[in-house]
Amino acid sequence: MGTMTRSADYGDLIADADPRKHGRTPKGRLRGKQPKLSAHQEAQLFELHRAGRHTTDELAELSGVGRPTIYHVVARAGAPAT
Repeated sequence: MGTMTRSADYGDLIADADPRKHGRTPKGRLRGKQPKLSAHQEAQLFELHRAGRHTTDELAELSGVGRPTIYHVVARAGAPAT
């Protein structure tokens, strides 16, 4: 019975060590997914798209992301500021 008590205590220690418990996150960590592109890269992609010399497929291939990401970049950059 002593073994079960020790393993149960150990499990409590592991659960308490989890920084995500009770909504806490480790300092310096972002919540959610990392951005695929930096703000500078997004600005460059938007300028290339606006110039009209590259298709969305070409921009996606050049930047190493998918087409939906390019569409999101264009939508964010072209949206009016609120």
